Amino acid sequence: MEKHPNQVTITNGSPEELAETFGRTSYEYQKEFFEKLRSEYEKQSLADKKRGNPQLSNLLFFLALTLYLVTETFQKIWEICKPHMR
Repeated sequence: MEKHPNQVTITNGSPEELAETFGRTSYEYQKEFFEKLRSEYEKQSLADKKRGNPQLSNLLFFLALTLYLVTETFQKIWEICKPHMR
C-alpha cells in the first residue's frame, strides 16, 4: 500500500475507517478535498439564503470559512512536506 495515496478506498464505510483512510492520504489530496467541500458548503449557503433560511445560510457560510482556514493550514503543511516526498 502506498504510504500517502491520492485516493480513498473504504470497505465498511464506518466514520472511523473513513477518517483513518483519509488521514493517510497526501496532505495535498486532503487540501484539495477540503477546498471542494468548502465550495459545496458555499453553494448550499447561497441556496439557503435564497430560500429565506438565514440561520442555516449563516452557519453554512461559517463552516465554509472554517474550511478555508483548514485548507490554508494544509497548504503550509504541504509546503513543509513536499520536498521530502518521492
